[in-house]
Amino acid sequence: MGINIGLDIGAISLKLAALGKPADHAALEALCAAHPEYRLLAFGDRPLLISDYRRISGSPIQSTYDLLRELYEVIPEDRVEGMRVTGSGSRTIAKVLGLFFENEFKAIARMISTWYPETRTIFECWPRWSTTPGRSSTRRPTWEAGSEAVRHHAGGGRADRQR
Repeated sequence: MGINIGLDIGAISLKLAALGKPADHAALEALCAAHPEYRLLAFGDRPLLISDYRRISGSPIQSTYDLLRELYEVIPEDRVEGMRVTGSGSRTIAKVLGLFFENEFKAIARMISTWYPETRTIFECWPRWSTTPGRSSTRRPTWEAGSEAVRHHAGGGRADRQR
C-alpha cells in the first residue's frame, strides 16, 4: 500500500495525479498501458502518474466516477493509501465520495515545503493552453523549484496567483 491520489476538480475539467512508492511503478505503468491519456513520470525514485485534462461537461460527479473507475480497473484498491480532492468542484465530490477536501494553495505550499524546503516563493501562473481541455499540443507544463524561489505561505499573506 503506498499510492496517494490527488484529484483536481474544476468548473470545466478534471485531472488526477498519483504518487506511488518504487514498488508501485509496475502497477502505475500498467495503467498507462491500458489508458494512453495517462503518463508516468519520475519524482525522485517514486513513480508519478499524471492524467490529461478531461472536460467534465457539466457532470463533475460522473466524470470523477469514470476517472476513478479507470484507475481501479487496473490498480487494486488496497494499493491506494490515500486520496484528496481540490479545486472549485471538489467540495461536492468530497462529500459524495467520502473523500478529504484540500485547499489547493495549502496543498501546493505543503508539497513544496516538504520536497523543496529551500524554496521561498511559488507562482502558479499557467499559460492558457494548459487549462484548455482537449487542445492538441505536445507541450506539457513543467515546473522547477530552486533556492531562489520563495515559498507562498498558505493561509495568510498574499496569493501570487494570476490567470
